[in-house]
Amino acid sequence: MTEIGVEVAKVGLASIVKAMADRLFTPAKRRPSGLSPEGKWHVTWRVGQPQDYRPKKVDDIVTLKLARNGKLKGSGENPFYGPYTLMGTDTPYAITLAYRGSGSKSNFPGVCLIIKTADPDRMDGVWWQYGSNGSFVGGTQGMKRIN
Repeated sequence: MTEIGVEVAKVGLASIVKAMADRLFTPAKRRPSGLSPEGKWHVTWRVGQPQDYRPKKVDDIVTLKLARNGKLKGSGENPFYGPYTLMGTDTPYAITLAYRGSGSKSNFPGVCLIIKTADPDRMDGVWWQYGSNGSFVGGTQGMKRIN
């Protein structure tokens, strides 16, 4: 489990945002600007909260494309929830994304904050979404470029 994953398991959303901001602004963790998140990614979503939520891990494929002014658009396919769309913002050190399913799953929106690392083919982050049981579900994610 990553350092951020341990934080997700122990603390609430406000503390997670602070931990991500602390990590984001640590110079050793900064990713050089100019490295693009565009492309196809294998994403592993790990559930940290609630503890009894199943499945505990989901793997899927996400495709991201840059639009104007640092905006991102994309799509993903999840074996449990089907296809979903992504919209967000790209900065030199992080990306933020909002997503929602399609069809009957469109009422389950989520957000994620992803930290870019010095490795152009890997990113890590945290995510939270509104679950089908009416609770918030969240955890960590790891992304690995596949093209």
